Amino acid sequence: MICGDACADTQIDPENCGGCGTVCPSPAGLAVGAVAMPGCVGGSCDVVWNGFSYRGGGLGIGPGGNLVVVGDTAAVAWSPSFVFGTAGVAAFGLSGALQFYTFTAEEVAAWGVALDTANLYYAAPGRPGFGEGTISVAALDGGVGNGTAIAGGQDTPWGVAVDATSIYWTNLSIPGTPTGSVVEMPLGGGSPRVLATGQQSPWALAVNASTLYWLDQGSLDGGDGAVMSLSLDGGQAVVVAAGQSVPWGLAVDATALYWTNHGTAAGTGSVMMVPLDGGAPVMLATGQNSPAGVAVDGTGVYWVNEGDDGGQNGAILQISRDGTGLTTIAADVPQPVGIAVDEKNVYFTSQAGFSILPK
Repeated sequence: MICGDACADTQIDPENCGGCGTVCPSPAGLAVGAVAMPGCVGGSCDVVWNGFSYRGGGLGIGPGGNLVVVGDTAAVAWSPSFVFGTAGVAAFGLSGALQFYTFTAEEVAAWGVALDTANLYYAAPGRPGFGEGTISVAALDGGVGNGTAIAGGQDTPWGVAVDATSIYWTNLSIPGTPTGSVVEMPLGGGSPRVLATGQQSPWALAVNASTLYWLDQGSLDGGDGAVMSLSLDGGQAVVVAAGQSVPWGLAVDATALYWTNHGTAAGTGSVMMVPLDGGAPVMLATGQNSPAGVAVDGTGVYWVNEGDDGGQNGAILQISRDGTGLTTIAADVPQPVGIAVDEKNVYFTSQAGFSILPK
């Protein structure tokens, strides 16, 4: 389109966004400059952070969108998408201030993320079976960059968790084969230490003061996945729950462990719980449509249903910890993936971005 005496692309030109002369305003509340700037995405004004967008309170995250929230900071990781064509991680204050982000090569789609009060930790898996994955750390006030790799040569690192002394991750290796492992490394430095081997498809991690938990998705055919635990004092890995159907999301609180079973077809997923002091697993919800991330607070369990592949029928759901009061708190969400909660809000990621739902 000719605007004035020059050719303009009204789909991306912030001076002529959607039409000649429509100037996108500077982003309110964000530092404009090398990181945040006025932007035009698809003919609509947006805020662009060196290639990814801040849309109405959310990062424009593509497929993927793993999420963790600690205090007033959120961290996300995403896979290649229509927005970026690349992968990356970001940490940002829930008030909107960007603290750190990095893009990684498309073939090393970022997934696992963890936070403490000072740092963001993330995994870049690389190609399965090639041993080219890395675990990296970045200071939350570090700005734009690539972080610092603290462990290399990992075989498709995936889930990441952190406590006061160590970082933990799963090496997915070649999914569905007994070549995966669970690894620990002191935050103060040192070499990675393998805690468990022979895992088929080790996925998400959770840790409390005494125990490390993880999910093994098994052969991915459904029915042979497992929930595992290992005392931080040492010993052998223990099967907490066997016979799970592609376990996907994992969360722990003071009394119980919670996970989702993604299932192998629409409507075959479930949400599970087992007390930390022992007992049989309890099914909190069944008939779910590809449940993924899960989170818990003092009153309930929250999870996302991804919905049909490529569809718009995902959902955010809640149920009491005793399995009553199932509620859909958001419907028609485009493939939600990650979820977190605090005392005020429910946070989730989807193909539409990072979203906040007040409780």
